[in-house]
Amino acid sequence: MLTEWAAYELDRIEREQQYRRLTERISDAYYAVDTTFTITYWNDVIAGRLGISAETVTGRNLWECFPAIQDTIVEESLRKAMETQEPADCEYYYEPADYWTVLQIYPDEDGLAVISKDITERKTYEQQLKRSNERLQEFAYILSHDLQEPLRMVSSYVDLLETELNDQLDAETREYMQFAVDGAERMRGMIDGLLQYSRIETEGQSFSETDVNAVVEAVQRDLQLAIADADAEIVVDSLPTLAADGDQLGQLFQNLLSNALAHGGQQPTIEVTATETPGGYRFAVSDNGPGIPADQREQLFGLFNKGTDSEGTGIGLAICERIVSRHNGNIWVESTEGEGATVYFTIETG
Repeated sequence: MLTEWAAYELDRIEREQQYRRLTERISDAYYAVDTTFTITYWNDVIAGRLGISAETVTGRNLWECFPAIQDTIVEESLRKAMETQEPADCEYYYEPADYWTVLQIYPDEDGLAVISKDITERKTYEQQLKRSNERLQEFAYILSHDLQEPLRMVSSYVDLLETELNDQLDAETREYMQFAVDGAERMRGMIDGLLQYSRIETEGQSFSETDVNAVVEAVQRDLQLAIADADAEIVVDSLPTLAADGDQLGQLFQNLLSNALAHGGQQPTIEVTATETPGGYRFAVSDNGPGIPADQREQLFGLFNKGTDSEGTGIGLAICERIVSRHNGNIWVESTEGEGATVYFTIETG
């Protein structure tokens, strides 16, 4: 009996030493509790983060040491993992130490092992991005309501002058007046584009099963006059059904097809294809036009970047980039001058 007990104790000590060596390699904050939520392990990372040593908390009840986490998502997640013996996770802002953490909770018959990852930097970035989007939308609202009306007045008064002074205007003056009207209309188009850009995140619809074939068919109907004017051929591959914002997906394809029609040369052939990837789908919109100069490709999706030979607002492809980003994807262009261009974008479905 004594021999068995000694063997058991040696085995237990060896297991504890292996466990301790393993946990000491964890670079994140880490602690463990037993089935009564008594703290059994507290590594140096969490000790440094909270300014509380292992000697202070080990052997004490978790709720007594940290009353701030009681009646929160943390307590709920810990108790649920203990009861179900299923791993759990949660995000939580721990106010006493002023940091955000995501807890990864792993139960076993002896209690819980908890890894606490510091996500304060990510959360700070998300909050800054949210404030930036709010400021952008506020700015776009001001543009819409405070600048649209003066621009309409410019166009209206120029038209009125042309009507009132019709017999007194020479060709040069009429040309200058047309420049003013065109400039005002172009500015209104830029403002409308900026409004669309600012609303992609804030006014997007929830993702739902979307037939991309049907989306592209609808876009072709909307662009039928432009397609006929360009004498273009649109070739569409079999496209998937996936979870997406259908309206924004339509806007994405409309912008890309319109861009291909505008820059695809005479009688362009435009192809729309899709390839399944491990995380979702990669789409391609290709044309056989003159291609895109190498010095213009890098900034192609920047706001107000329209290239040197475009009469657009320079917002359409920036809107495409923002829509793709909302769908957790990437967008890029590949082109060989004289051999056309292909815009690729991915949509993640996993």
